[in-house]
Amino acid sequence: MVRKPKKESARTAERLSSKSAVKPSITFFFFDSHFLLLFTMDERDLILQDVRKAVDKLGSTPAFSEFVPEVRCNIVYSLPCPRTKEDVAAVDGRITIVNGAPKACGDVKFGASRHLSAVILALNASNIHGAQKRACINIRFTEALKRRLEAFCERNGLTLGHVDRGREPPEIVREEGRSLPWVIGELLGSTGGKAPDFYYTCGGVGKEDMIICLGDSATGVVADALGFLGLKG
Repeated sequence: MVRKPKKESARTAERLSSKSAVKPSITFFFFDSHFLLLFTMDERDLILQDVRKAVDKLGSTPAFSEFVPEVRCNIVYSLPCPRTKEDVAAVDGRITIVNGAPKACGDVKFGASRHLSAVILALNASNIHGAQKRACINIRFTEALKRRLEAFCERNGLTLGHVDRGREPPEIVREEGRSLPWVIGELLGSTGGKAPDFYYTCGGVGKEDMIICLGDSATGVVADALGFLGLKG
């Protein structure tokens, strides 16, 4: 039989949890007038776990190697309302190809991505309703994949955006840090302000063309990317 804890015990538990370096989520359950206090995983741990699960999914799908870009692939997943890249988890060193299969170069950790985390941060900072996304993965671009993607999005009612990097003004190209805001502006302009499920960039001088899949979790974007590519893990 579970005894109902005294008020002092509840206050003590509250003090202890407030002193923790990483505050856990606390869930309260009531069963037949009995009081139970259960600690759940911290959200950062859940995000790291989800990215690792997504990486494992790619690793068990050797055929995905064909779609890894020259700059290599990464999967990112952020905390809600991210402000810096330290709020975004990713594979340290990206995902490459080893023995014909996708392979993470390092562990999953927060702050490990610069480019894809910047995409997530810029979308969340756009102040456009519905433009927020927390996860993404990058895939190589070809004209054949572009046509397949257009058909896939139309068939499934998904939002597809695009950015023609060939239209990027020279003064923006020359100045460090100005390209991404321009890209996000062009992207949201192509979708009427709605965050896309997929988008592609092409036409940039010295920049690899790319397909990006966006979503709400790491495992979710990997599932969507594999679905678009017609692959199974």
